[in-house]
Amino acid sequence: MSGDKSWLDRFRSMQTGLVLVAAIIIASIAGTVIPPQDWTGSAGTWYNRLQLNDVFHSWWYAGLLTLAALNLIACSFYRLTTLPKRRGEKPLFNSGQIAQFQKQTRFLITGNYSDICARVVKLLKMRGYETWHDSQSGEYRVGAQYGGLSTWGSLITHFSFLIVMLGVLIGAVFGFQGSINAPVGAVFGLDSIPGSGVAPGTTGFKVQIDDFHIERYADSTPSGYFSRVSIIEEQAAPQDATIGVNQPLNYKGVKFYQAGYGEAIEVLITSADGKPLKSGLVMPGQRFAIPGTDYTATAAIPAASQPGYDLGTASQLAYAIFQGNQHIKTGETGFDMPVVIGSQGHTVRLVKTVPYTGLLVKKDPGVPLIWLGSFFLLCGMAMSFFMRPHKLWLVLRADGARIMVTVGGTASKNQVVLAESIEAISNEIKRLSNLQTGDLTDKGVLVDANV
Repeated sequence: MSGDKSWLDRFRSMQTGLVLVAAIIIASIAGTVIPPQDWTGSAGTWYNRLQLNDVFHSWWYAGLLTLAALNLIACSFYRLTTLPKRRGEKPLFNSGQIAQFQKQTRFLITGNYSDICARVVKLLKMRGYETWHDSQSGEYRVGAQYGGLSTWGSLITHFSFLIVMLGVLIGAVFGFQGSINAPVGAVFGLDSIPGSGVAPGTTGFKVQIDDFHIERYADSTPSGYFSRVSIIEEQAAPQDATIGVNQPLNYKGVKFYQAGYGEAIEVLITSADGKPLKSGLVMPGQRFAIPGTDYTATAAIPAASQPGYDLGTASQLAYAIFQGNQHIKTGETGFDMPVVIGSQGHTVRLVKTVPYTGLLVKKDPGVPLIWLGSFFLLCGMAMSFFMRPHKLWLVLRADGARIMVTVGGTASKNQVVLAESIEAISNEIKRLSNLQTGDLTDKGVLVDANV
């Protein structure tokens, strides 16, 4: 049908924009509150295809941001093409037409007609109005507009949302957020951080954990914890830095936040004849496999759950043994004491505990654009809401020794501001005369009746 909207009109509409914004909000909530999970089977296939373990960097989330940005571009471009036409509309009305306005008033003044007409225009300009005028049929007609730039406020607001969307999109495509538990002495690059998406060997620098310490109040409760690190980069001297809870490290656009701490456990697995089979650090509660068997085990620090526990003060370690998914044994052991696993005589030694620091690592190259867009958003909203846009029309007609003045106006938003402006301008014009006059209409905003 000829009356149907084109696809472009539908796409650039506010309704489409609101639907896209609602979809982005729902996706953002889901990405925030739903933890990553390991799914298997067909559910796991779709889970991985949709990248639900990392919603903010998924292809469909970036697609929603792109569509929302294109909607804003189309809407803003349409508003931009209509601005010159709107600014070119400067009509003038006669006194009969102004009398039909909802907000209008008429009154009489005295004075030199030509001088009063010139002074009225000057008065409007002094009060910040843009004016246009002509003279015909014995009437001097004046048009005045206040807050004309507020029309651009809406466009700037649209533009600011576009900048924010672009910043979020850049962050979603080129940024990442991940976490890592790094023991003291460990060296890692961005490619070692789960969820970073950085290809192995492409990281430009590495971070070495030199030390970790906890500051405490008098009652032994932690007041803060800090990681001392070194930034290692080729052809550059190492740079030292300290990361605290409220003191993130920002290096080349990558931020490192102090997010937690604890103790890792060094594990040594040997065969029955004492040959080392495997060694390394495991996190408390992390299950590790016993090579050559179907056994697995976990280790933990019992004292770590007690209030006031300090790193490195544990004397016993807890362990649990599993065969397949069946729990076989639970117990406690001292450091470097052998725990026999299964009939083959393999042993597990929990050698020592090593402090680790939990770091949240985040890169968001779109943040500067988000801040810039927020600045423009404030500017656009200020222009739209605080410039109080409205238009006034005035007609001055010589009536014998006196001058009949008709004032009316229109406003798209604030009718109270319009009424106040009509009253203020009318009072100013009356001061140009030596004669106090009154309102000649029932609907006007003036009440003086001294004529």
